[in-house]
Amino acid sequence: MKTNKRTINYILLTATLFTMLGCGGGSGGGSSSCLSGVKDSDGDGFHDAIDIAPNDASIPGDFSTPEKILANEKVKYMLKKGKENDVKVHTYLEHNPPNLTGYYKSEEGGYAGSIINDNFVLPFVYLASEKRVCSTKERYDEYFSFAGKNTSLYSRKYAMLRGNKKEYTIYSPYLGICQNNRKKHYNGVNIYSAKLNSEGDLIKSSEITVALYTGSNCKGSFVVSHYSDAKKVTDLDELEYMCVDGDKAYIPKETWKNKAKESCKCTANIEIECE
Repeated sequence: MKTNKRTINYILLTATLFTMLGCGGGSGGGSSSCLSGVKDSDGDGFHDAIDIAPNDASIPGDFSTPEKILANEKVKYMLKKGKENDVKVHTYLEHNPPNLTGYYKSEEGGYAGSIINDNFVLPFVYLASEKRVCSTKERYDEYFSFAGKNTSLYSRKYAMLRGNKKEYTIYSPYLGICQNNRKKHYNGVNIYSAKLNSEGDLIKSSEITVALYTGSNCKGSFVVSHYSDAKKVTDLDELEYMCVDGDKAYIPKETWKNKAKESCKCTANIEIECE
């Protein structure tokens, strides 16, 4: 079923907040120029904008490398639960990942479910989506826009990227909203793996979401997800859920300077407003 900009064809249920931080688009070959700059004051792997204790390295702990993330018992548990529920997330550690910089479009979303009391429950499916990616040999930025007006938007910023030629894993620390207290936040990590086919499309995409540090009176997310294939977009006119300006595209609420040096914004209706 083909979606349009204003019609939701899939149900989206998510308890995870990804901090929205603007990054100019880019279609170059993995240059660091399209990566967002970050500061990680305590060196724990969570940059300051998504760290609930940016000056305390003990909270949530040291997750500054993929190896340290994979050593965590909660992460091990979720990788196991994912495999048990046909969501196999590969944990590649090689330092030769493919160049992923560009745009991708998924006509369907995929499915996911929470792990509660050791069981896979609350199954749901994701919206169709489009995303802009910037990657280097070590780092990864991603900006998502979903089908449907006023739906959730999120980004991964300066995540750790590992892999070997056509296969890769993204290790992404994040800031989440507590399920039982929307005024509080917690720290967690996403581990996502996928493969590039011969045409540059993303296939075999799976992910786990793990709450690492929730503090008091906070319930975090433990989710396993499987995503539909995403087509590599070379003609930006194919994009429906992003604002296209020249050779770049932006997600709703994102701002940038156009060639005329005007300040522009992508609206919730996928329209460009400049002044």
